[in-house]
Amino acid sequence: MFSAKDIEGFIFLDLETAPATARFEELSPVLQRHWERKADRMHWPESRPDAATAYTERAAVFAEYARIVCLTVGYLRFTDGQPTATLKTIFHTDERQLLIDIQALFNQIFTSSQTDRRLCGHNLREFDLPFLGRRFLVHGLLPLPAPLQVFGKKPWEIHHVDTMDFWRFGDAKSFTSLEVLTDLFGIESPKLSMNGAEVGHAFWVEHRYDDIQRYCEADVLATMQIVLHVSGLPRLTVSL
Repeated sequence: MFSAKDIEGFIFLDLETAPATARFEELSPVLQRHWERKADRMHWPESRPDAATAYTERAAVFAEYARIVCLTVGYLRFTDGQPTATLKTIFHTDERQLLIDIQALFNQIFTSSQTDRRLCGHNLREFDLPFLGRRFLVHGLLPLPAPLQVFGKKPWEIHHVDTMDFWRFGDAKSFTSLEVLTDLFGIESPKLSMNGAEVGHAFWVEHRYDDIQRYCEADVLATMQIVLHVSGLPRLTVSL
């Protein structure tokens, strides 16, 4: 799938998100009204919850009603054929400051002399990058970092690597979670201590900031392991 040289140009990325506010009632009246409509149209396995409960359970995946909690980036290097990983995690309780730090990091990584670098993540195209771009716009942080400047570009001009894309083999209808792929490939699950649905509660109620950061890092390491697996290369020896 990819050579070691290809992979050394990848910047692996994952972000964690939470509802934008600790309580539904803290949203603006306009956002409350629109969330109520959105929640009413959602599928619920049992009885439909009230808007406040739905907000706590589902809002974190919608950039209009959520915020970024942390972001981890990482890269792989090969020595005698064996990969080693380097990770950097950015966390801040203030989302605007978090995005300023992310903006600075992206501007450092994606310079005019580093044209071979490509972002890599799981469901990167449909979640992480759109979410990042929208939150940058909410806070008026312009210009957008180079990897987010995709408006008006044709699909073949966007060189990000999405592990979900190559698992789909052209099937645009399916969604396969990172945890499913790790299980299929015999990779340790990154969801052992937390899952994405629990991040909001861990952030707003329990203040488990270190746990959230470790969870984000585990997702990046799992994505690295998947890329190594599908490329027929040795896996990382670290534990998630």
